[in-house]
Amino acid sequence: MIIDGTTLELLEKAHDDKCICQCTVCGTKDVYNLRYLQTNGQECKTCKEFKKALNDSDDTKKEVDKLLKQERDRLIKGEILAPGNKYIDTRNSLKGLPLNKEFGDYILIGYIG
Repeated sequence: MIIDGTTLELLEKAHDDKCICQCTVCGTKDVYNLRYLQTNGQECKTCKEFKKALNDSDDTKKEVDKLLKQERDRLIKGEILAPGNKYIDTRNSLKGLPLNKEFGDYILIGYIG
């Protein structure tokens, strides 16, 4: 039985209003509070974490894009960094971490400080 308002299928009721459910989307089994599920329509914990990770990566990409634009402006206009501001440096390599080096699926393009 799939609990209304969720993607969770009730597999087994346990003690203290706990239950074991399996997500119909990702297939993950986990323990939930049955009353809370029925009242609030809680989503799958694993799917929620996946969505959060995707949103965080989008936010990180936006932040890096913003810092890259600021670096270009800094180089063109000669602006000085204010203390405490975030910045990115794509021109200088740190010892042992050269720019454009591959690390698994990633390529180091700059440093954020």
